[in-house]
Amino acid sequence: MSVRKVFVLLILFVSLTACAGKHPKLWVSSKVVDFGEIPRFPVIHTSTLEITNKGKDILYIEDVRSSCTCVYTKPSKRIIHRGDKVSLHIELNTKLSNYGPFEQKVALYTNTNESPTYIKIIGVVINNNENSK
Repeated sequence: MSVRKVFVLLILFVSLTACAGKHPKLWVSSKVVDFGEIPRFPVIHTSTLEITNKGKDILYIEDVRSSCTCVYTKPSKRIIHRGDKVSLHIELNTKLSNYGPFEQKVALYTNTNESPTYIKIIGVVINNNENSK
């Protein structure tokens, strides 16, 4: 291998190494939200997760999608600077849910290489209406 090729490969390696690690890195406090046993009424149940940018560049939350209209999510901010933390508010509406176990997913679309990041929403809807017996 010629000296010129070795030099070009060395420059390419150094460039790629310098760029590595400067990307945003999404960290979520939990990848599973377990509501446990929840009554169907009241219909709105909430939980909050923490999202942190552990990378060295700005993290952009481009979109948040859920697998069901019964799950609503909203981040407190969509632009997360290096080291910053934001809340991801999750609302579960059991009004139209069937009784029994459920599993839904929330997808966080960001400017990271690992996008989307999935969060699983699980629990069991129980009948708390004594008059229905």
